[in-house]
Amino acid sequence: MMNTSYSGEIRVSPVPHYHLLRSRRRIPPFDRLQPADYIVAGDGILMRVPYMGMLMDFPVVGCAIRGLAPWATWCEGVVGASGAGEEDDEPSVEQPFTPLYHLVRKGWPLPPLDPRRMYEYAVAGNGVFLRAERYGIEVLMPVSPPCELVGLAQLSPSIRLSFPRIGPELLTGMFERARAQTQDGVQFDERLFYLLLREGRWEVFEPEQEQREGRVKPRDRQLAARLGVFAEAHSHHTMPAFFSETDDDDERWSGFYAVLGRITTEPEVCLRLVVDDYRWRCPAGVLFDLPPGVHDTLLKAPGALLERSVEQW
Repeated sequence: MMNTSYSGEIRVSPVPHYHLLRSRRRIPPFDRLQPADYIVAGDGILMRVPYMGMLMDFPVVGCAIRGLAPWATWCEGVVGASGAGEEDDEPSVEQPFTPLYHLVRKGWPLPPLDPRRMYEYAVAGNGVFLRAERYGIEVLMPVSPPCELVGLAQLSPSIRLSFPRIGPELLTGMFERARAQTQDGVQFDERLFYLLLREGRWEVFEPEQEQREGRVKPRDRQLAARLGVFAEAHSHHTMPAFFSETDDDDERWSGFYAVLGRITTEPEVCLRLVVDDYRWRCPAGVLFDLPPGVHDTLLKAPGALLERSVEQW
């Protein structure tokens, strides 16, 4: 921790001290008197505050940070967290594929993604972010609610694709196929679509499926994995486009998932990216080149940042 310094009557605050709560470390139990302003644990981030002669730990933000111990098991040990670009203090204890953890200090850029890791975490001034690369998708996605962590720089979410976006004609075709799932023009069954990337070109494939008005699922649950599918969509017929609890249970594989809604009135689409069960609602324009008349539900939501372009995400 940096020492407090003074310039005239103005006090310069020290950089806060952050600790990672490791679940498996060859170190003594955590010393409750050890200086620490923030504890980064497996179930979120806590702030240490002196109170009536004691050090009390108060939650700042809750989220799942894998590879760390929940705060309930704090006695297993705490180690000093490294800022981006610093060496790990005990590299010999790290296991292959375990996450890396970065503190986003001001003026310290994040290093390139480590290809040996499943994913990485970036603890920033505005929350916790996940960094990963899957299927040519490089993402920096928020995994915690917004919060304020002192002494750290803020991050903005981003997605970079190594392949082209899905053209408007394919999305228009999916809406047409969704509207065809009816006998009377009033009641509609849901429809499932696999989006396949073949030699740089997107194709729509409709697997054999069990359809109902409020549910759709493939007959062969392993087909998507065999085909290498990392993007899929399904229709919500006349209902709005949203992700239901059923979708949360079904959509656990890493990749993009889209929902088509209001197919007979005001067509709309919502999109999210899933990385190992972390879910992030992102603009539909990240993956789709939207045709005229099709709306992105994220941008229709109250308080949406309409001025953000696709390139900024």
